[in-house]
Amino acid sequence: MKSATDDKVDIIVIIMHFYCNEIHLTFQGDKEREKCFKILNALVKHNVKLEKFLGNEKPLHLVASAGHKELTCWLVDNGADVDGRTKTTGATPAMLAAKFGHAEIVAELLLRASDLKKQDVS
Repeated sequence: MKSATDDKVDIIVIIMHFYCNEIHLTFQGDKEREKCFKILNALVKHNVKLEKFLGNEKPLHLVASAGHKELTCWLVDNGADVDGRTKTTGATPAMLAAKFGHAEIVAELLLRASDLKKQDVS
């Protein structure tokens, strides 16, 4: 049986997918940006966890690999695991950002204590 917290986690997953998928890499205007962060901040106030897997990845993997700096920083500032690993390859958010050429995201994650010594399994 799902709890109310599970529903809130599902909502945050939907928001992350909507704003971070390959079609919507940027916000569609300041109003949508403000609405997104207002919703995300409200969910965090209600102890929503940011570590739910979205298939193989967690939200931080998704936004880091998409090159979305603002959401990457927001997730880390709100408790997302900088060194969390994907289920299949064991890649960290910094590894995925590097793979897709997002040097600014890699630098940001390294500043926030991402472990450079970690290796994936591939």
